[in-house]
Amino acid sequence: MRGSDEYANIEKYLAGFRENGLQNINAKIIENCGHFSAEEQPEQIAMAIRECIHITLLR
Repeated sequence: MRGSDEYANIEKYLAGFRENGLQNINAKIIENCGHFSAEEQPEQIAMAIRECIHITLLR
C-alpha cells in the first residue's frame, strides 16, 4: 500500500519484488495521503487490508 501523494512509482517497486522471486503480490494506492497512510487514512488502510485478506482466502 502506498499513499497517492508519494512520488515513487509503485509498479517499479513491485517489479523489484517480482525480480527477487515474489510472485503473489498486489498493490493498492491509498488516496489523499502520503508516506504515513496508516495515520493519514486509517479507514482506507483497514478496508484495503480486509480486501487483501478476502482475496487471499478465495485463492
